[in-house]
Amino acid sequence: MDDLEDIKVEIRPVNENRQNSIIPNIIKKSRIRPTKEQTKIVPGTQSIWFKTYGCGHNTYDGEYMMGMLNEYGYNLVESKEEAECWVLNSCTVKDPSQSAFMHLVDKAKEEGKGLVVSGCVPQADRKIKGLEDVSIVGIQQIDRIVEVVEETIEVFYFFL
Repeated sequence: MDDLEDIKVEIRPVNENRQNSIIPNIIKKSRIRPTKEQTKIVPGTQSIWFKTYGCGHNTYDGEYMMGMLNEYGYNLVESKEEAECWVLNSCTVKDPSQSAFMHLVDKAKEEGKGLVVSGCVPQADRKIKGLEDVSIVGIQQIDRIVEVVEETIEVFYFFL
C-alpha cells in the first residue's frame, strides 16, 4: 500500500460524450528519497549524548529531559563520539561538577558537536566564560528541551 502523499488522483471523463460521468485515474508518483546529508537535519533523527552532573534534583531533571527526547524519536547514545549533539545538565552545588561540566563544554566545541546546556550552572550566571555561544535550557524550561535541541541541530548543520 502506498502512502497517501505518494498517490495523485486525476479526474477524467469516462467517455468523451458523457462529461458528467467521471472516474478517478490513479497515478503513482515517484518517491524522492532524501540524501544522507538531508536526513541529518530531519528533527528527531539525530543521536544525542546526555550527561548529568550534580544533585538528585538534576538527576531527575535529566531523566525527564531524556524521556522527552527519546519519545520524540532522538537516539540517546552512550558514546559521546557517535553523538551529533550533546546535552550537558549541570549543578552549581559541587565545584568538581562545574569544572567537569565546563571541560565538556570546551570539548564539544573543539569536536564540532551541537551543544545544549541545562541546569543550575547556566541558570545561575549566563555570563560564564565559555557559555556565550551555546544553547541554554534553564531549570524552569526543561519541558522545552526537544525544541531547543531541534533548533540547535538546525543551526549547527546550517553553519557546517
